Amino acid sequence: MVQQLEALRKTVPDHQQYVFWDAVHRLEDVDSVLFRQRCLDLAPAVAVGWLNAQSIHKKAVAISELISYRSFDVMAVTETWHRIAEDVSLRSAAPPGYAVVDAPRAAGIGGGVAVFYRSHCKCVNVATPPANTFESVCVQLTTPGGSFVLLTVYRPGSVKPIGAFFDELAAAIEIFVLQPRVRSSSAATSTCTSTTPQLLTLVV
Repeated sequence: MVQQLEALRKTVPDHQQYVFWDAVHRLEDVDSVLFRQRCLDLAPAVAVGWLNAQSIHKKAVAISELISYRSFDVMAVTETWHRIAEDVSLRSAAPPGYAVVDAPRAAGIGGGVAVFYRSHCKCVNVATPPANTFESVCVQLTTPGGSFVLLTVYRPGSVKPIGAFFDELAAAIEIFVLQPRVRSSSAATSTCTSTTPQLLTLVV
């Protein structure tokens, strides 16, 4: 049956792979957990990248080409220097077939965080405690290979780390360690999965 599943997967277009693997995750009529795991082992790995852009305003095309050339499924970018979510450069940096979640810095110089991801993946914003020592974007992504939470953090390098930074970072991570479910910032989708997804943290 695993061979039949793999043969079927090859007939599914790339933009529908998420739907296919989501169905595999939901299999209930299989004889054993081992069979399901063997099916999921066929799912491709997720390629995640990170870039400290130091302004995307003159680098939007280069960032877009980098994401496409490296075939990143997810790309975290810090120091975007964008001020609003509708920033033209931010949107231009997303290659065709990608979407972006961002946290602009409304005032001051520098800062800004964005996460680009393949638009066929399911993405949910995850609420984290307010922080004064860093900027962040936290999302739960469901890909053909499974579900995980990506917490991207930007702390100004010109400022020496203080105790408050570690306290606030620990508070953000504790959400995923202590809660059996990850809660979304949207009331309409208060939970994302029945179990805690893998947490992937980028601290910059």
